[in-house]
Amino acid sequence: MRIALWADMEGMSRVRDHHGCWPAFELYWTSGRRDFTDEVIAAAMGLIDGGRNEVYVVNAHGLGWPNILWEELPDGAAPAGSNDFAEGFDAAFQVGFHARAGTSGGFMSHTMVPGLKVAADGVPLTESHIWAWLDGIPVLGVTGDAALGAQLDGFLAGTPFLAVKKATSRGGALPEHPARTGSFDAIRDFARSASRSPLKQIAFPAEFTFAVALDRDLAGLVDGVHGLGRSGPEVLTKLAADFARDAYPALQAAMGASLKPFFDAQDGLDLGSEAAMREQDPLALARCRSYLDAWAAVSEPAWPQ
Repeated sequence: MRIALWADMEGMSRVRDHHGCWPAFELYWTSGRRDFTDEVIAAAMGLIDGGRNEVYVVNAHGLGWPNILWEELPDGAAPAGSNDFAEGFDAAFQVGFHARAGTSGGFMSHTMVPGLKVAADGVPLTESHIWAWLDGIPVLGVTGDAALGAQLDGFLAGTPFLAVKKATSRGGALPEHPARTGSFDAIRDFARSASRSPLKQIAFPAEFTFAVALDRDLAGLVDGVHGLGRSGPEVLTKLAADFARDAYPALQAAMGASLKPFFDAQDGLDLGSEAAMREQDPLALARCRSYLDAWAAVSEPAWPQ
């Protein structure tokens, strides 16, 4: 059975400082990737132990960042490539996920990219919803920030969830288990148990109103793109029947627009390796770091008022 193991970073238990999430900071290179990789390995081992013999890991954090030490994946697990997506998966498991945009008490809570919010039929979506809807397959389980648990509603209601960390601030958190081995064992055991459960098919809406909200100036960049139309200064909507065909292209356009400030902040930087990061212009690097620190400190509503 082919399992897509979606891996995000903000919900990894051992990532306690937001600096560990971004390759612009040393902490990402000294511990962030290690923390990310360990919990991907734990989830993969649990899924394999539970009888799911083909696990394909999807690196769902950042913009192609080298988050995972791929050579350390256990036998039976491999990076998910374009051919694997084309062939399809039977079910998914999500490790390291976080609460949606505007969640107070959530570690780096957001939806897809800074400054963006996403909803269907007026109900805000988490990234867990978005990836599950895009895949269109059962979700065996989710691990992540405790603030996410209550947000697995709608078509994800009842999905097994393991809280592995709690936020102490928007940019800081503490793991549920003080020891690294405790976190690893809890994730592995949860994934093993989830993988042995019967597959539960998800009933997705046949038709829905898809909506995105972003800065009003940036919203103008996608007004009229992929059927999006403004319903307010910051909100654009469209009627959709199929998420992958109708909603996802519109979401990608909104993500691109909302990412403009981040792209401006990291313009010209090479952050593809630790060595490259250390060779960057200090002022340019400081500009990018300041943007990320400011984002970690900001408090925003769940939806425009």
